[in-house]
Amino acid sequence: LHSGFVVLKKGESIGTHNTKNYEELLIVLSGKGKFEVEGKEPIYFKENEALYCPPFSEHNVTNVGEEDLKYVYVVADTHIKGGKNAHP
Repeated sequence: LHSGFVVLKKGESIGTHNTKNYEELLIVLSGKGKFEVEGKEPIYFKENEALYCPPFSEHNVTNVGEEDLKYVYVVADTHIKGGKNAHP
């Protein structure tokens, strides 16, 4: 289990990435953003909301607001092996 704090300026993106067999929770502290997970419609969010990213999925966060987007992420190992279609 680990966590971190992210600040994205207007228009910035964290960059598409994959957390492998880790699931990720984002807790939005301030600002507005767009959360994209492969194969899903984008989710637009704002402060005081939380977002979940399942393991083995490409995802990205972009600041779509006028102010800084600030959020905390928490990543935990699911202990699932093998990729997208694996089961615990």
